[in-house]
Amino acid sequence: MLGFLNNKPNRETLDSFVEQIKKYVPPIVIGGPEKDKTIAYEISELAKLRDNKVLTEQEFQAAKASLLKKLDVNRVGF
Repeated sequence: MLGFLNNKPNRETLDSFVEQIKKYVPPIVIGGPEKDKTIAYEISELAKLRDNKVLTEQEFQAAKASLLKKLDVNRVGF
């Protein structure tokens, strides 16, 4: 399991994490009318990874928070 959130991650660990996520989750599309649906889909895919023990609960929560933050930032026009 990827437990790097318990320690300060290095670049290699982060790159490995990103590559593993890319295998299971398509790219996030931010912007346009499908934005909310796409982020909801991404969160559901992350939940599947968590349920299949690919992600820890902590990693899932961090990734979900990151997605929701992008959604909020885009809504207020930043």
